[in-house]
Amino acid sequence: MTYCWVDSNPDCAVCLQQCLQPVQLPCKHIFCFLCLKGFAYRSKRCALCRSVIELEYFNNPIIIKVREKEDVSSSTSNKVSVNLSTPSITYNWFYEGRNGWWQYDERASLILEKAFSNSKKNCEILIAGFLYVVDFERMVQYRKDNLARLRKVKRDSDSTDLKGVAGIKLPKEIENKPDSKNVINKKELLTNTSDNQLNNNQETLATERPFINLASDLSQNSSGVNEVLYGIQQVALKD
Repeated sequence: MTYCWVDSNPDCAVCLQQCLQPVQLPCKHIFCFLCLKGFAYRSKRCALCRSVIELEYFNNPIIIKVREKEDVSSSTSNKVSVNLSTPSITYNWFYEGRNGWWQYDERASLILEKAFSNSKKNCEILIAGFLYVVDFERMVQYRKDNLARLRKVKRDSDSTDLKGVAGIKLPKEIENKPDSKNVINKKELLTNTSDNQLNNNQETLATERPFINLASDLSQNSSGVNEVLYGIQQVALKD
């Protein structure tokens, strides 16, 4: 996954709001991910410059990250400007995907939570240019112009099999995080194997060293061979 850092969160030219899950196209224009997904699947072109958008882009979108500001006054003013009538989300909303669950983005979650808290039977939300209906009684989601395809939804505090947020997948290093215990065991196994091989080599060398020394001495002094043969003959005669 590719990231691009900016100083402030830009506005989206499609929804005219501050970008939510901002992404950058190869042409450098920035949109909300779902806004981009909506017009890209229709025209396959950038909404501003009409550059062609390859569908493979969605496999590895360029994610915009906003640098955190150290100015305390600005962060305080942002907190004061929050709409207090907006319900605080203690639960997250998820919709069913293949082999896991996708989490709704922040705006959709606020809309769903507010409607659910007001005991409404269903709620309509705009996602990627399409109007979806979330049925709270059956806990399903479907497109308003296509009732055949249903997706399960759930309201939960967490999801263990989370795929990502609103179509953006989790980073691979989080999805495929190695088991630290297995890594430690592999290191120990390699260390023990190396130690055993070293010990075996040392024992073999200690056993063969006298013969190696003898062969070396014999090769350096030919007269030593005659002395050894003479000693063997004397021992044989005594027996």
